[in-house]
Amino acid sequence: MNGSFTSKSTSVSYNTSILQKTYLLLGFTLLTTAVASLITMLLNLKTTNLFFEIIIMYGLMFAISYNSKRNENLALTLLFLFSFYLGYLLAPILNAYLAAGMGNLITLSFGLTALDFFALTGFVFITKKNFNFLSGAIFSGFIVAIALMVLAFFVNIPALYLGISGLFVIISSMFILYQTSSLVRGEETNYILATLNIYISLYNIFLSLLQILGAFNGGRK
Repeated sequence: MNGSFTSKSTSVSYNTSILQKTYLLLGFTLLTTAVASLITMLLNLKTTNLFFEIIIMYGLMFAISYNSKRNENLALTLLFLFSFYLGYLLAPILNAYLAAGMGNLITLSFGLTALDFFALTGFVFITKKNFNFLSGAIFSGFIVAIALMVLAFFVNIPALYLGISGLFVIISSMFILYQTSSLVRGEETNYILATLNIYISLYNIFLSLLQILGAFNGGRK
């Protein structure tokens, strides 16, 4: 009886520690992205070739995932490098919206992203619901999104871009539910990987909402 109680208490304490580390690290990575974007915008730096950007982005994601259980310090360094790099990539997009007089959409997109995150996270914390069943839908949605993105390279259909953006909002929101649920239920013990997953989801939601709002405000940027 006492052994069972001790085991349960230890588990709860451990999960709380992982949650604290995850959200603290998430806050710092988001701050890093904001600082990187601000610096890039002030210096008016331009991004490079899209192909190389994708390679660097996915290379860093793989390196973070690979090292998250092998070399924590290296994984953390790579995570901050990744968040800084995504801030650098985000800056020209934000500058384009500001130049077009749509700075208010950046604020609105940020607000909606924050609302989405806190609503989804709060729902999971309150209900403790298991969202593992979403894994199949998330994977299928991601495959469909990639296929549509490839199609978008060959055809210029505004509705297709909106569809892709909307799909990414849905997929990323589901992934936040899935990842948060695994954290709250103690199934996810890798706080670096959890941070990376939630960070990417928030980044995708913000960009997708900005894309949608921009389209309804005068065309795709």
